[in-house]
Amino acid sequence: MRDEYQLEELAGAVGLGLLASDVVIATSKLLRAAHLSEDEHNALLNCKLLLQALSAPLDDVRPSARLGQLGSKRSALDALQAVQVHVPGKDVQEYVKRLADAIEEVIVTGSPDTHRTELEMIQGLFASLSEVEVARATNLSRPTPEEPRWLTSTASLAS
Repeated sequence: MRDEYQLEELAGAVGLGLLASDVVIATSKLLRAAHLSEDEHNALLNCKLLLQALSAPLDDVRPSARLGQLGSKRSALDALQAVQVHVPGKDVQEYVKRLADAIEEVIVTGSPDTHRTELEMIQGLFASLSEVEVARATNLSRPTPEEPRWLTSTASLAS
């Protein structure tokens, strides 16, 4: 049986993994100048919100609002770690802000031409994030080994 924390973490991993996959598909379609479905458009909006939350100074965004986009604390850390892996040694907030600004402009204008590089960066970042979250969700969904009965009965007898 899973506790509330495990269920929250599993939901966060699945939610972020699905969003990441949707963003990869949507950016791929943008780069090919294909028409986006409403769901793909919404994925890009959520991508923008997530990137903006990750790029905001801590004083500007309450932690709960930031984490609400991610579903769980571990998912928030996974998202930050994925960014750090993509830009080692660089300012993470500045990098993510650049991506957030680019996706916002593409959503508003409908034209990806001036932000192809950033869209490819977003696609790579979210592809990595999707892989991480699928692996984490798989691990979290495995049955947890219950304590064997003989351990609990032996402990009772020893007392």
